[in-house]
Amino acid sequence: MKEFLKLIVAVAILSLSAACKQNSHIKIEGTVDSLNGASVRIESENYLTVYDSAIVKNGHFKFNTKLPKDGFYWLFVLAKTPEGVSGTQFQIYVQNNALYKFKGTGFNSLLKHHYYTMISTSHAENKLFQVEKLWIQKEDSLVVVKQKIDKLFEKNLSDTYYTNRYADSSKLLEKQVGDAKEAAILQFVQSDGTSVITPYFITQTATLFDNYDKFKNALAKVSPEVKRSAYYGQAARLLKSVQHISKGGKAPALFGKDIDGRPLGDAYKKNKLILLSFWASYCIPCREEAPDLKKIYAKYKNKGFEIVSISIDESKDNWKGALEKDQLPWLNISECVPAEKSKNVENYVIKGVPASYLINGEGKILYKDLWLDKLDMVLGKELF
Repeated sequence: MKEFLKLIVAVAILSLSAACKQNSHIKIEGTVDSLNGASVRIESENYLTVYDSAIVKNGHFKFNTKLPKDGFYWLFVLAKTPEGVSGTQFQIYVQNNALYKFKGTGFNSLLKHHYYTMISTSHAENKLFQVEKLWIQKEDSLVVVKQKIDKLFEKNLSDTYYTNRYADSSKLLEKQVGDAKEAAILQFVQSDGTSVITPYFITQTATLFDNYDKFKNALAKVSPEVKRSAYYGQAARLLKSVQHISKGGKAPALFGKDIDGRPLGDAYKKNKLILLSFWASYCIPCREEAPDLKKIYAKYKNKGFEIVSISIDESKDNWKGALEKDQLPWLNISECVPAEKSKNVENYVIKGVPASYLINGEGKILYKDLWLDKLDMVLGKELF
C-alpha cells in the first residue's frame, strides 16, 4: 500500500513539474500615446480568460507575466472615448522568454484603423505581425480606390448608366475590403512555410472551400519542424474534412437532439431542398436574420423545402432561451458541447456563424453560405 501511495505522489510531482515547464514567461513593453488610463489585457484565444492586465500611464504599459503555454493570445485595449467605451484587440503569439515591443499612435490609428507595430524576439510573432501588416495594406489600398469610385458616383448622379456601374463597382470593392484579411492570409501561407503561423491560419480562414487546393499545397510545403507542431495536425485534419464537403459532395451526418431530447431522424430528407443553418444564441447576425428566414420558410415549406437549424451553443439553457424568444418554426437540434468537441463543427468545418449549406434530399451539397436573397431566388427556381 505504501509503495502504491509513493507511486501516486511521484506521478503527481512529475505532473506538476511538467505543468510548470509548460508555462510561458514573457515581457511586453507598450507605448500608446493619447490613451492614458486605457486598460490593456492579455486574454485567451477564446476570450474567456483574462490572464493579466495593465493601465496605460504616461503613454506606457508593461507586462512581465506567465501564461499557461506557448500559443495564440489576444492583447485587448479598452479605452474611454467621447462616444463612450471602445476597444480593439491584437493577436499575439506567445513564446517562452520572448520579448515584445508594442507601439500604437493614438485612438483613431489604434482603435479605429488597427495601426500599430510589434517587434519581438519570437519568430512566430514577427510572422504574425507580417500578416497583419499585409492585411492593413490591402485594406487601405482598396479603401482609396473605393473612395475615388464613390466620388465619381456623386459627380454623375444624373447619368443612370454610369451610376449603376459605379454602384456595382463600389459594392464589389466593399466586399473586397471585408475580405482583405482572408486575401492576406492566402498570400502569406503560399509564401511562408517556416513557422506555425501557416498551419494555424489554415485552421482559421473562412476561404477553405474557395481555395482548397492552394491551402493544401501550402501545407504540403511547410518545414519538417512545422510539421511536428500541433497546428500542423489540426490543419491537416481540417483540410481532410473540407475535401469531403465541397460542392457536389455528400453532406456528413448531423449530430444532436432537439430541445426535448429527441434525435433528428431522417424525415427531413424527404424534402427536395434542405437548408442546414448553423447558428448560436450569442450570434447577433444569426438572430437578426431569423425574421426574414421565417418569411422564406413560410413561402416554400409546402413546396418541398425544409430547414434544420444546428445550434453550436454549449449551454442548453442559452439555446432554449433563444428558441423560446425567436420561435423558429423548423427543426432545431444541438449537441450542447464545447465547439472543440462538436462533431457538427468539425464535420462541416464551421469557422464562424451564421453558416449554412443547401443540400438536396439525397444529401448532395449544392451551395454554401447563401445570402437570403440568393436563397429565395434558388428556391423559387428549383421548387416552382
